[in-house]
Amino acid sequence: MSGSELPMHPSYDPQSLLNAQPVMVAVIDPASYTIQFQNETGLQRLGDLSGRSCYEAIAGCPTPCAFCKMPQALSTGEVTVNEVCLPNKQHLLVQWSKAVTHDGHTHIIETITDVTAHKRLEEAAHRAEKMEALSRLAGGMAHDINNLLTVILCASEHIAHEEKSSQSAVEPVRQIHGAVNRAAELTRRLVAFSHHQMVQPCQLDLNVVLNELEPQIRALAGKGISVQLVPDAKLATALGIFNAEKKAANRVTVYIGKDGKILFIDKSVKTMSHGSDVAAKLKELGVAKK
Repeated sequence: MSGSELPMHPSYDPQSLLNAQPVMVAVIDPASYTIQFQNETGLQRLGDLSGRSCYEAIAGCPTPCAFCKMPQALSTGEVTVNEVCLPNKQHLLVQWSKAVTHDGHTHIIETITDVTAHKRLEEAAHRAEKMEALSRLAGGMAHDINNLLTVILCASEHIAHEEKSSQSAVEPVRQIHGAVNRAAELTRRLVAFSHHQMVQPCQLDLNVVLNELEPQIRALAGKGISVQLVPDAKLATALGIFNAEKKAANRVTVYIGKDGKILFIDKSVKTMSHGSDVAAKLKELGVAKK
């Protein structure tokens, strides 16, 4: 081969090369945004969109999309990229590049890659990182709370064994011990959560819980109100507090007057608006503000 002869390059069919791509490829007329060609992947994923505007056919927009960077690719000649999240939660990576054919016409090559699976993996990894950070925080808090509970328990035991302590201090000390034990159980669950351990559910006897809370309930009620705990499932069912079919307790708000009579029982407690609902109901019942 003489020095004046140019080396021979193999000839390729451009459409065959584009059809072999696993991503969606479209050739677009930048003047009208009309789709002129789609590769096989694009045809399979989107159907035949030839002759339609890309913003209407692909994104469902009446005008050129706000995320479209085709004009920048056309003016600069550089490849432009944008990640798009569609209303159906599908994530697409769109690339635009300028191409001039032998006849002098300018076209835009739009390449669309579905990155939905990759984005979901990223979001799952981010959630896992947040859960790990929350677990470490829960573990640290549990240890700090345990240290405080140890101080409270030791101090209460010291009061209980004090020779000069009055008999009236025995019951409050017993309540302190019970509260410490319940708090210790909560910290145990925090530690289990921080170590990603499964906490085995167990049956909860509401009568036991109410009996433990009885002294606090009486103290909150005051001397002028008589408190009587009746561990009767029939009464709880009648008041709508207990659901016998589901064998579970419902959350209710009971409005009790100064005379001890029940004014109203709200069986449809809404957590998000509970405070405002209670205030409105008290106003409706004619309960004066303090």
